[in-house]
Parts: sequence; C-alpha cells; structure tokens
Amino acid sequence: YGSNTKFITNEGNNYLCAIANNSLGSSDKKCINIKLDKTQPTIEGIEDITINRNENINLSENVIYNDDLSGIEGNLIINPSTIDTSVTGTKQVIYKVVDKAGNEREVIRNIIIDTDAPSIVYNLVDSSAINSNGWAKNNFYVKATITDNSGSGIKSAKSCLSNSSSECTPTVSFTGNTKEFYIEVEGSNRVCIEVTDNNNKTSKICSDTYKLDKTAPTAGTANFTGTLGSNNWYTTNVTVNVVNGTDSLSGHSNTSSNITSITSNTTNTVVTITTTDLAGNSATRNYIVKVDKTQPSLISLPMCAGTMTFITNNNIYSMSYFFDILTDYDYNASGGVTVCKTDDIIVDDVNSIVGGSYTLKCTMQTGAGRTSTASLEVRGFDPGDERPACP
Repeated sequence: YGSNTKFITNEGNNYLCAIANNSLGSSDKKCINIKLDKTQPTIEGIEDITINRNENINLSENVIYNDDLSGIEGNLIINPSTIDTSVTGTKQVIYKVVDKAGNEREVIRNIIIDTDAPSIVYNLVDSSAINSNGWAKNNFYVKATITDNSGSGIKSAKSCLSNSSSECTPTVSFTGNTKEFYIEVEGSNRVCIEVTDNNNKTSKICSDTYKLDKTAPTAGTANFTGTLGSNNWYTTNVTVNVVNGTDSLSGHSNTSSNITSITSNTTNTVVTITTTDLAGNSATRNYIVKVDKTQPSLISLPMCAGTMTFITNNNIYSMSYFFDILTDYDYNASGGVTVCKTDDIIVDDVNSIVGGSYTLKCTMQTGAGRTSTASLEVRGFDPGDERPACP
C-alpha cells in the first residue's frame, strides 16, 4: 500500500501503468493514456501591412493557424473583425487561436492606413496663351492646384519659379491649395512646388517647361527677278523671290510675300515680306517696285501753231513759227524726256533760223531707260516771211 507520484513531461501520448500485489500473492495492473500539449498553436501570415486610405482589406486573407498536437479548438478570432480605412493612421488587430489543450496564441498586427502624397496639377489660366508650337508671345499666368490625398490637411507648401528648363528648389512658403505664377521672362520657365500633408507625406512636383517669346523676328528679304532699267524701274515682268527671316529665340516659322509676281505697269506697287516666328510674333519689310514694260513712241502730227525747243550746239532756240510739224510725246508709266537736235541747222546773227529744210532727230527716253527715235523734216523761214498755210 502507499502512493507513487509520476510527473508527465513529454508532450504527446503518455502511457502510465500501476501494478498492485497483496500478501496472498495476487496482483492487479491498471494503465491509462495521458496526453500532454504544452505548446501554443501557431499563427502565420499576419505581418504588419500598409494600405492606402479607403482601400479595402480582408483581415483573414493569407492567415494560417495550426496546432500539431491537440489541434485547434474552434476558429481563429480576429478582433476587431473589420477596420475603418477612411482615416489615416495605424490600427491594431488581435489574432487569437486556442488549441484543444487550452493553449492560446495571440498576435497583434499593425494595419497602417497610409495615403498617396499630395498631388499637384498645373494649368494655364488662359488656355490659349500657348500655341500649338509650345510658345507664348505675351505674359501669362500658370495656376497650381494642390490636392490633399490624406484627408488630414496640408501642413506646409513652398514654391519656386526658375527662368530655365531646369528644376528649382522651393523656398517661398505659401498657404492654401492654389497658387498663381506670372510668367514674364522670355525663354524657358519652370515652376516647382513642394508640399507636405499632416500625414507627413511630401511631394515635390515641377511643371512642364513654359516658353515665352515676346520679341518680333527679323523680317525676311526679297530678291526680284526681272530686267532692271534706269532709275530702279523694271522693264519686264517681275518675280518676287522670298528669303527667309530669322528668330533667335523661338525660331523661324514662316516667311511669305503678299505678291509673287508683277505683270502690269506700275509706279508704286508695295511688296510686303512677312516673317512669323514659332511664338506667333511677326515682322514685315516693304519694297516699292516700279515697272514700265512699254516701248515709248514718237508720233508726228501736223500742226500750224506751237513752239518746240530746238537744241543745237548746246544752245536752245525757239522754233515757233518756223516749222509746221510738232512731235507728240507718250512716256507711259515712268515718264521721260525728249531731246531733238540736228547738226546742220543754220542760224543767223540774231539766232534766227535761216530759211530752208532741215532734218530734226528727236530721241525719247523713258524714266525706265527705254528709248525711241524719230526724224522730222523742219523748214525754216525768215521772221518777216509770211507763215506758210497749214496743209
């Protein structure tokens, strides 16, 4: 008789047997199975995770729990079973599982509800300020709009304006969710903004490059194809050949002429050469073109009265009443001058033409340089003689 204590320390099944003997030599044996599970169950797949604000989350997804000895009693307990993801911050979720031996396992999981950093969008206040070539020709405004994605508000905002295509470092603080920038320096311009929300997320976003050209280009020139006579008059049709202008900032876009050719006589046709740069600025250069293509003519007309200036030996004499033929002059567009002279005229002591017949040669020259000649027979007579009758 008596008692005997045995300690069960090995996990799993343990068989314990007891044998009793009496004084008469009889015995009895009893055996029992004692199961021992001292190990907590396991929970896997519950590392801390970060999700975006308002993002859906399945708290049990990819979570594995197990107990290799006694097995799981009931189901995995998740507390809370759902979380509100509309507010940023860290939420704690407790995962608990119990095995059939009564061992418990609890694990705390952090669900970090985060947000995208603030976003910034740049827009022209006047959408037509920049043309399809990417250039503006007048000062303009750019508006920046900040969006807080956290729902926690904006903590700070800074900006800068670079007069180049490179990024700049924001240093000028401002408040509010919008800011306008005045672009007035020619060349490339760029705006950068750095903004931090109350969730401590920071964004630095720079605009595209804004290009400004307010300066007119150098107008192109024109070369003219045609026969050039005297005094800058053309005596044939004229073709206008355009030479492109230049622009050192936005670049040359187009050079054109309002007239491509001149085929009629004209005293002052204006040819305008226009050069436009890629920003839309323009400059013009004007030329005055004169054309006289008509050959001058001398027409002999019978006259009974009139006066002709007669040139001989560099002296000028009045031929009034000494001849009955007068020359009519047709100079056309460019005007001109007619000179009449003879080398064999006889003049007396009082500068009167001695009677007789003479050959007078007249030459007409237009302002454009074209010439025409005609010979006239003139007859001299004494001042006292009776004037001949008209034919």
